[in-house]
Amino acid sequence: MWMIEGTGASAGFNVGTSYIVGTGKQAPFLRAGTSERLTRWLTGADADWLILMDSAGKLDFARGGQDFYERVKASPNESHFSIIFRPADKQRRLGANFTIYLPENQFTDCLPFWREFIFHNGKCRYSIALDYEGFKLRETVTGGVTEDEWLADDTAERKPAIGSGVVISFHRD
Repeated sequence: MWMIEGTGASAGFNVGTSYIVGTGKQAPFLRAGTSERLTRWLTGADADWLILMDSAGKLDFARGGQDFYERVKASPNESHFSIIFRPADKQRRLGANFTIYLPENQFTDCLPFWREFIFHNGKCRYSIALDYEGFKLRETVTGGVTEDEWLADDTAERKPAIGSGVVISFHRD
């Protein structure tokens, strides 16, 4: 499981799709075999996230990658996510970009909670749980990406971690 937790978000609308964006902190709980170095890097690291739906069928999935796009198109009635590593640079700390797709009914069901959250910022917090077990081991032939593929220095070679299953919860302080 990979968690994102935070206290701030905003909402928007763009040509047939609504979206919610925010920045939080990561709390990955990945399977045994994940390097201690990676777990240390990611725990508490920045998490820039975008939650969207595709009511008009015109959604641009470029941010999540081609595999993410194909996964959503193959199962549009399920929630999906893409996690892309973001190394530190002069403007930003090390972190990850999360693109989360929710089917329209799930998105609209949670929208009132996000509205309440956004307008009462500071009095509550959110948790986003992604059903991600962890990176595949180098010797595994199929499924997922390895840590090295996810952390690749060359952005053209860097692969996103993708999966299905998203749970969002809100907590009053």
